[in-house]
Amino acid sequence: MKPTDRVGVVGIGGLGHLALMFLKAWGCDVVAFTSEAKKGEAIEFGATQAVSSRDPSTFAKLQGSLDFLLVTATASLDWQAYLNCLGPKGRLHFVGITPDPVSTSVLPLIFGQRSISGVAARQPAHRDENARFRGPAPRRPGDRNVSDVADQRSGRASCQRQGRTIASC
Repeated sequence: MKPTDRVGVVGIGGLGHLALMFLKAWGCDVVAFTSEAKKGEAIEFGATQAVSSRDPSTFAKLQGSLDFLLVTATASLDWQAYLNCLGPKGRLHFVGITPDPVSTSVLPLIFGQRSISGVAARQPAHRDENARFRGPAPRRPGDRNVSDVADQRSGRASCQRQGRTIASC
């Protein structure tokens, strides 16, 4: 994934909140797939756009527009609809465990040059890399006072709470 990628996050909960903050700090254009009730929260945590995961027209509008889809949800969803949101060489990546098998046709994967992957979210190598990226202070998804603010001098993001920097990205 590159900072210029357009990334979708499916599942805006604890891990989804962290994903939104990291992706925004990384510089990605972030689309949150969520319920109507959590749209504002998704924007607050760093999504550029929050869309309904239950509205079929959402998927038609986003068809072929995403480079990467990060699935933190632990629900069975219409995975073909999400795959259709990916552009060429796009990837649907799971860190949440779905209760049912992921079912899709192989033909759109091949002709769309798309892929499906997954990884355990708490692997030590990823944890250490994330700690180096976010800086010394933790970012908690439940902390409503956290906002990512662009540092205009360096083009990087800093995380501020009540006027003091708690992490540099």
